[in-house]
Amino acid sequence: MKPKSLKKKPKNELLKNYQNYLMALPAVVIFFLFSYLPLPGIIMAFKDFNLGEGIFGSAWSDPLFANFQFYFEGPYFWQTTRNTLVINLLNMFFGTTLSIAFAIMLNELLLKRVKKAYQSILFLPYFFSVVLLGKLVTMFTDYNNGVLNSMMEAFGSGPINWESLSGFWVFVVVFVFVWKNVGYSLIVYLVSINGVDSGIYESAEIDGAGRWKQIWHITLPVLKPTIVILFLMSIGRVFYGDFQLIYAISGNDVNKLVYTDIIETFLYRSVMDPPTGMPQYAMSTAIGIYQTLLGLVTIFLSNFIAKKINEDYALF
Repeated sequence: MKPKSLKKKPKNELLKNYQNYLMALPAVVIFFLFSYLPLPGIIMAFKDFNLGEGIFGSAWSDPLFANFQFYFEGPYFWQTTRNTLVINLLNMFFGTTLSIAFAIMLNELLLKRVKKAYQSILFLPYFFSVVLLGKLVTMFTDYNNGVLNSMMEAFGSGPINWESLSGFWVFVVVFVFVWKNVGYSLIVYLVSINGVDSGIYESAEIDGAGRWKQIWHITLPVLKPTIVILFLMSIGRVFYGDFQLIYAISGNDVNKLVYTDIIETFLYRSVMDPPTGMPQYAMSTAIGIYQTLLGLVTIFLSNFIAKKINEDYALF
């Protein structure tokens, strides 16, 4: 027979941490309501959905994968998938590179006031709304009164119709995204760098290592686990674009959408401004399943590769 103290321990441990469970309860409830409760609606992707009959009352599609075929066999499948992947990969590459570079440069500043001032300047764009960013882009690229064309005319060059330069808008979207988020991302790397014992740098300096060698042999290896983990967390959403930012910049402009039309903007038009005249709820659900499967495969593949390189870098 077990002692009474051993029997009461699990109960006491549960009661001891009840405050932590209560704090987590709202997040669990919200996660359940918005992530798990809507899961039965997935069957809409396989139905000829009728708003009056509802999800479960609507007839099954004939053929069963008709909603998937509507998207995969249409002209937007390759365009939206390619744009989503390319824009997100560019955002990840330039965002990560610049965040690391700025974090290292801020760490090298000796004056705390200057360091905080630069950090605040870099962090400020994160609070700008996407509507404001869209207006700023329009202010710079407007054909008649835009800042860019005004500067070109001042130097004796004619104005350029920026809206007709489709590839130009990929650069604009990536630039605005990185400019908005780099200040937020660098904080994570800056915290990792600040966690390094200053004695390690002092020892390296005594051994004759300059600032570049200290960064290469001390700072970057310290950041490596953080970079890999953040990369794995980002790669799972590589097929989910920043809808608000892209729609604020591109809107429904046909020229801009050639290279900036992502899966989310296409889904929005399918529901809110459908080309067929009727909102395509079932097709939108089918595309959502397609996005989820792509993200699932990508995160498992990336985690598998990371585990092969170093098991400590894997998420699971």
